[in-house]
Amino acid sequence: MLKSVAGTFDIFTIYIGDRLGFYQALADGWLTSTELATQTNAVERYVREWFEQQTVTGINVFMIWVIP
Repeated sequence: MLKSVAGTFDIFTIYIGDRLGFYQALADGWLTSTELATQTNAVERYVREWFEQQTVTGINVFMIWVIP
């Protein structure tokens, strides 16, 4: 049951990434969360959370460098 819930959440985050244009922006090359947020007019904090979720589930493999 828990795997089903996790799978549903993964599908939802894929949908969010598609609707916000994250995948399209990343198709051109590597971006930091700040660069992706700027390019897609999104809030950097939420982009970073999205990146982390995508990485943890193995959907995308990104190196996230957050520079304060």
